Amino acid sequence: MPILYHNTLLDFKKDISEGSIVKQIISSGYEGETGQAPSTEEQQSWRSSLGELCKALDGLNDAFDVYAEYVLPPDSLMRVDFMITGKDANGTDTAVLIELKQWSDGSISLGEDQPEYTVHALWDDSDKDHPSHQARRYARHLEDHCTSVRNGTVKVYPCVYMHNYTHGAGVVDDTRFSKAIARSPIFYKGQGDLLAQFISDHISHPDSGSTVSAIENPSNHILDPQLVEMVTSTLEKNKSFRIIPSQWPVFSTAKDAYDQNQKTVVVITGAPGTGKTVLALRLMGEFIQNNLEVKYVTLSKNIQYVFKDRIKSDFNLGRPLTDEEKQRMDSFMSMISNPGLKFAPDKVYVTIIDEAHRLEKYTDNGLYDNQAEYIIENSALSVFLIDDDQQVRWNDYCTADIISRYVKTKGYRLIPLPLSEGVRQYTPFVNWVTTLFTTSPTILKTNPRKYPVIVYDKASDMYSEIVNLNNAGHKSRMLAGYCWDWSTIKYAKNRIPTGIYDISLYDRSGKLDIQLIWNMKLTQNDYGSTWIERNDSTDEVGCIHTAQGFEMEYAGVIIGRDVTYNKSTKRIEFHADVHPRRDKTVTIDERRNMKVGPQDAERLIRNAYRVLMTRGSKGCFIFCEDEALSEYIKAQIKLLH
Repeated sequence: MPILYHNTLLDFKKDISEGSIVKQIISSGYEGETGQAPSTEEQQSWRSSLGELCKALDGLNDAFDVYAEYVLPPDSLMRVDFMITGKDANGTDTAVLIELKQWSDGSISLGEDQPEYTVHALWDDSDKDHPSHQARRYARHLEDHCTSVRNGTVKVYPCVYMHNYTHGAGVVDDTRFSKAIARSPIFYKGQGDLLAQFISDHISHPDSGSTVSAIENPSNHILDPQLVEMVTSTLEKNKSFRIIPSQWPVFSTAKDAYDQNQKTVVVITGAPGTGKTVLALRLMGEFIQNNLEVKYVTLSKNIQYVFKDRIKSDFNLGRPLTDEEKQRMDSFMSMISNPGLKFAPDKVYVTIIDEAHRLEKYTDNGLYDNQAEYIIENSALSVFLIDDDQQVRWNDYCTADIISRYVKTKGYRLIPLPLSEGVRQYTPFVNWVTTLFTTSPTILKTNPRKYPVIVYDKASDMYSEIVNLNNAGHKSRMLAGYCWDWSTIKYAKNRIPTGIYDISLYDRSGKLDIQLIWNMKLTQNDYGSTWIERNDSTDEVGCIHTAQGFEMEYAGVIIGRDVTYNKSTKRIEFHADVHPRRDKTVTIDERRNMKVGPQDAERLIRNAYRVLMTRGSKGCFIFCEDEALSEYIKAQIKLLH
């Protein structure tokens, strides 16, 4: 992995004094490593915090090695703000990890989401990890992933430097964080000398780069067997990740597909509800148990967040996780990444790609046409889980056919594995939804006692039914096509001003019927995904971006004015123009509000509603803004009493 900034302490001081530090970080590959250019705010943060840190380090041995924006191996998305390395008094390689914060007095309050773990940032109204927890998580990651750190060959000490925050200002040093601060001490405004002393207590001599060489050495990158056992046991015992009998043939074939002598590609295809994500996670557990280098890829930040949270919360310990156990889980789940992942040239990888239909085509990579090719060429075994009809964004590119044709062209081993559509009891409904908005719709024959499909004339009636079912213990949520802007995105749920809503729906007479909000983003990390897990979220509405990949028992789906029925032509019509410019489904260029063409709009909008309408495992309720469409859908349903 590229090191974004490395120098001796002496040269670091020169770079600060000459004002070249930011330019060096950017020119060394920051954008390629992170997938985006640093914002103006982030660059200013580097200048300010690294400048203050430079003052604190004055007086230390100028031959010490220092690193800025250090990307933790192996292949992690975690970056440590600053690291200084050397040898301790006994000659042991040692690293001090420093989390830098510019927070000032009065800028934060105690956290609301996880009060023992977070503080609340007043500048953007969101909860953020307490800095001591954050620093300790970096050290924990190295302990779990590097044998040299785990066996004490390399020692790691985390700490925090809050150069604008006054000691005793409260919040950060609240007693609830005492244990965290004991593990990762905080040095406040005016305490640069104490930080320097902390470093001196642990580092006595320069190491000539030996500490980072040991940390970066691929032969040391072996996941802690104890952690592997903890996580794989959870995946096996947790009912959320249980494999049902009809999935076992596919699971067994995929888990035995690794062949060190032959590049292999497994393509698992399946409709909504066939359990692709569960298979992906269970395969990850199988492969790491066999000591293989595993990468789990998903483009959905919501899936990353929710499944991390679900595994942590249902850890089969019979008690809540300790802070240390939570950090170990975060360390393990850091293997879940997006397709911007990096492959080390000297490793053999097994890569699992969930929702592979969302992989994109490259526009500026001369080596590969698309992300699937990049993954295949850098993996001994690639496992793609895919459903072509779940492509719901204009840049979703890869299909099962595109992947298969490439594998055959290259002469690699291809194993196609279709998943049974009998996983759920509502396979006829999935098939009906697939054809509903096409020119060849089918009639749905449904037993309302087995799987109710109800089209409502008033959205408030559907909402009441969703609330009642959820209160009765049946997980139920409201969903909608992305036809309304997300006006409440800047507010925490309990701080939305009176009268502010995202979605306003009217009855057939034109009278206001009900007003709702989109799913709320409660922390800086959850991307609105906690909506699917929280039991108090029936008054929030999920969209395609937060619902895809998740299930509930009953789904109440609002079909907006992006789909209408023309009685004169007797055809379904699609309207991308009603989608707000922030919607990545059909918006190519948000700044210019440039949308996709009619054919792509039809395909993407149709696929989006197919995903939304197939989220409920026990029933689907529908409300259409367009009355003609409502009557059309009713006509396609035949009830079997």
